Amino acid sequence: MEKAKTIQSIDRAVDILKCFYKANLLGITDLSRMTGMHKSTVSNIVLTLEANGFLQQNGTSRKYELGTELSRLAANVSADIRTVAKPYLCAIRDACRETVSLGVCQGMQAMYIDSEKGFHSICSITIPGTSYATHSAAFGRIILAYMPEQEREQLLKQVELVSYTKNTICDMDELREILAQARIKGYTVNMEETEVGHVCIAAPVLDSMRYPVASICVSGPATRINGERIEEIAEVLKDQTRELSWALGCRHPNRKA
Repeated sequence: MEKAKTIQSIDRAVDILKCFYKANLLGITDLSRMTGMHKSTVSNIVLTLEANGFLQQNGTSRKYELGTELSRLAANVSADIRTVAKPYLCAIRDACRETVSLGVCQGMQAMYIDSEKGFHSICSITIPGTSYATHSAAFGRIILAYMPEQEREQLLKQVELVSYTKNTICDMDELREILAQARIKGYTVNMEETEVGHVCIAAPVLDSMRYPVASICVSGPATRINGERIEEIAEVLKDQTRELSWALGCRHPNRKA
């Protein structure tokens, strides 16, 4: 079969984008080494990709990361995230026996889009369509934590840190630290921040560009979800969200074989 004719400049741009399968942040020197292209060639292509929103420069390291335009394109994939996520919600519910929910972010509001009720007589009830402030809800905060830095900072500049209980995070420095810890641990916890007596643990769902398209959370009463139980639930959550992310095309380096 005759090989399809391609446009060299587009091939090179694609090669540069594919480098981000291996790392989230890359500089011109890194990309030059990985692709074998001259630095000046890489620089010109990167600037073009940045101008079109496919790459963006990290404000701290000055290296490049994937831009939000790729996430918008990925959002048009025909598979409904709820359909793909349903068996994972059920698996987590069966393992933890608590209510499990799927959520997404819309600006600084986090909204439930699906849920599986827990098995206990007293359990959390989450209704699809219900929304909470992203900074206080674990399922929204974990999405915020995994957003590209530039997008996250733009949202944080707009947020009003409203208090819902005495535990709600209302200090921006503390919120940024919690987001940083969430990226390290792979999950975050809402300890009675939106409702007294209610605890929620959430982990991110990543797409093929490692963008947080959704999150899954486990919620229930603080009398039952505390101490070591939080860590146990977090491990189940991380395992299942890694598998779901893999199904969505994210080649997570820590996925179990």
